[in-house]
Amino acid sequence: MANQIERRRDRSWFRGEAANLYLDALARRHHLRAAVLADDQGMPIAATGPKIVEDPLSAYGAFRARHWPSKEVEPSEGPRSVSFHLGEHAVSLTVLGRGEIPWSEVTTDLARILELRG
Repeated sequence: MANQIERRRDRSWFRGEAANLYLDALARRHHLRAAVLADDQGMPIAATGPKIVEDPLSAYGAFRARHWPSKEVEPSEGPRSVSFHLGEHAVSLTVLGRGEIPWSEVTTDLARILELRG
C-alpha cells in the first residue's frame, strides 16, 4: 500500500476548531484577508482574519443569502459570498480578498469537517 502524504499542518478533533484551521489554510493558500462561515442568522460558525471583520462579514453573508440566494459570487474588491446548505442548515461563506476560490471544493470540505445534519 502506498504511503499517503499528509497535507494538513494543523488538525483538531473539535469541529469548530478544525473549521477555523481549514479557513486559515484557505486564506493563506488563496491570499485572502479574512474568511467567515456563518449561519442563516448571521452568527459566525468559523472564521479567520482580523476579529474586527468577523461580525460584519457574518451579517453580510446572511443578508446576501436572504436577498440574493443564488450561488453566484460577484467579482469585486469587496466581500464575496456564497450561500449553501450543510445538511438542513443554511450557511454562508464570505471572504475578503481577490484570490480565486474553488467554491465547490470548499463547501464540500466544510460539510465534511462540520458533519452537520438536520
